[in-house]
Amino acid sequence: MPDKFSSMKSLLSVVPAEGNYSFDISGKRNSKIKLFAPHGGCIEPGTRQIVMSLANNKWDYFIFRGIRKGGDCYETLHVKSENYDVESCVQMARNAVLAVAIHGRRVEESRIEVGGGSLSLAADLVRYLSELEYPAIPAPSHMSGQSETNFVNLAKLKGIQLELSEGFRKSLFDMYPNKPRPKSSFFPEFITNLRAWLMKTENRFGQGEGST
Repeated sequence: MPDKFSSMKSLLSVVPAEGNYSFDISGKRNSKIKLFAPHGGCIEPGTRQIVMSLANNKWDYFIFRGIRKGGDCYETLHVKSENYDVESCVQMARNAVLAVAIHGRRVEESRIEVGGGSLSLAADLVRYLSELEYPAIPAPSHMSGQSETNFVNLAKLKGIQLELSEGFRKSLFDMYPNKPRPKSSFFPEFITNLRAWLMKTENRFGQGEGST
């Protein structure tokens, strides 16, 4: 389904914020890894909570949160990453060594599709998650996230794009999708494991890879 708006600038110029969306942005930590949920809230439920929990006062983040009531939240507020021209988002990605975006896919099968322009790191993350018995696979070609115009690839080492299926997000949250609440065991375990990989990766930057 094509997006209703051809760019975020177009969406923001037409759709008022009140009753539709809000931004959560924390960009003062100067972290080398920066986290993004460009389709949070009712657009791709659960992605905002995942980014907030991952960041945990360590990493900068950008979140666009849909709060629109009714059944047309995704249809109204979704703009694909190649057309995501919000200046604060673009600038944050440019300032990152590695940008990591959390997305949601409307797929019932439980899986984590790992893509993005940082090919070696994406492959490493697939291996890491698979060893922990998460349903991680390389993103299919039409969802690869490798486009040069995808904002996540503006970072120095380009980006990682995680597409979490609805089936997988249902395993993380109770009351999904309307009021997703983290499940007591599986959600914190996933966050802890993903944070461990991010921290290991960021430490590699300090040893030369991606350092400035």
